[in-house]
Amino acid sequence: MHLALTGAMASEAVAADMSAHCPGTLSKDVLKPGRAVQGWMTVPNQQHLNAAGMMAGAPATESYLVPDRTAKGRQTWEFAKGGERWFWCGYSGVRLMRRMDDKAAICTITMATKKPENALSASVECK
Repeated sequence: MHLALTGAMASEAVAADMSAHCPGTLSKDVLKPGRAVQGWMTVPNQQHLNAAGMMAGAPATESYLVPDRTAKGRQTWEFAKGGERWFWCGYSGVRLMRRMDDKAAICTITMATKKPENALSASVECK
């Protein structure tokens, strides 16, 4: 199970962002522990980006998409007219989600690993 952090959601078509960049890390202050597990203490810590992708429909639908094209460091999704487009960034059990412009026909995510830190970066560009 993943905790999703999303912005305000609306049911009508949205002229939203056409590009976005995943934060490389989330501070421990972003995560709010829920119920304690009996016999354990919950200690939030910094989360590092480990994945990114696209979804069709609101995050609650969990409609994760497989890219239409993949090349080294790039994944591309093609969308038919209508429906919502969401960019997600994954952090060890937590996902940030951002609604992209509903008019976008193509979204491409570019990912790179920075050396020697081994830090992943991901950004999306939609057209």
